Amino acid sequence: MGTGCGNRVSPTGAAAAVVYGTRSGKKYHVDGCTYLSKSRIPMTLQEAVDKGLTPCSKCFPPVLEKEGQ
Repeated sequence: MGTGCGNRVSPTGAAAAVVYGTRSGKKYHVDGCTYLSKSRIPMTLQEAVDKGLTPCSKCFPPVLEKEGQ
């Protein structure tokens, strides 16, 4: 998989980066991740971070760059 490549996204870009969550999961994913087979809820990267979701270790979605990095 690895289509997201774990790219860092600036806080200003986080509002435009689309990732996907699931109803019961604690991770966020890129489109096409096998963990999205049962549910797939689109949201911005910023929304995913605000909900406390963490990046999937299988599909490597973008991650929010911390300020000062």
